Amino acid sequence: MEKCAECGQKGDVDTIRRCSACNAIRYCSRDCQKRHWSQHKADCRKVRHRSQHEDRSEEGASDPTAADDRKATEEALAEGSDHDASSPLLTCKKCGRHAREMKRCGKCEEVTYCSRDCQRGDWTAHKVTCQTVEVITTEGYRQTEEKEQAGQRATRERERAAAQPRQHDFLSSLLGNAHVTPRLTWDEARSRARRLFPGKEIVDRFQELRNDMLGFMPNAQRSVAVIRIKGVYPHFFRHGRCLEDADGMESFVLFHVNGDPMPYFRYEQLREGNFLCYQNAFIHFFLDGTVGFRIDNASEVHIMEP
Repeated sequence: MEKCAECGQKGDVDTIRRCSACNAIRYCSRDCQKRHWSQHKADCRKVRHRSQHEDRSEEGASDPTAADDRKATEEALAEGSDHDASSPLLTCKKCGRHAREMKRCGKCEEVTYCSRDCQRGDWTAHKVTCQTVEVITTEGYRQTEEKEQAGQRATRERERAAAQPRQHDFLSSLLGNAHVTPRLTWDEARSRARRLFPGKEIVDRFQELRNDMLGFMPNAQRSVAVIRIKGVYPHFFRHGRCLEDADGMESFVLFHVNGDPMPYFRYEQLREGNFLCYQNAFIHFFLDGTVGFRIDNASEVHIMEP
């Protein structure tokens, strides 16, 4: 049986966790660890220094990265952050702040940020290497260099296409009466959604949505996700569409609706440029390893057209 250094509560090794900096004493909870830190700080430093001296004697030198991790742990505790004795610290890619809980890039899931502002500020630099997470199979492996080059080429093509005028706009200026399908802007879509769903929060970024990562459906939210349809997402059995949020992040949705979705919407309305309003939306982790949206109830869907 182990014993908490602050309150004296006893328990097994799963409930009474070690201090991650010195591994010398244990705590039953994060609150006990924070309260006891003012007393333990000096002893913790001594234990770590002694451990480092022993490591140098045996191996010749200490690991500088481990020392940095322990320093980050001490700083996090001193600042009163949400640090667990058994959880690693994460670092914000933009500002360098350390914390136990941070948001990951929803596309590549490789880098972490402490806030949405930091993610936006770093997007210009990060988008060059940001790639959607892929499941590697025995059918073939892609070299890292080829993957990065493909991502850079795709980014340059998107930027070049955005800088050039659309072809149909050029043709319409020549033909005059030629019909060009109008498109809703993001501001128009948000304004219309507020009128359609009064009293509900309008969410237009994937990062703000909950997920069912542990296999449980999140609690009902008073929110509506407003997402633009980009095109068809290929699937053998389900209607699928590619999606894009207000930050340009891409995802997809599969419709698991049984029968005709009328009167709520028609599948013919799922055209590129239209907006999908998804009530109580959450991010779904599919069994094949992909991450997107799954819609089971047609009553939670509304399609906004120009």
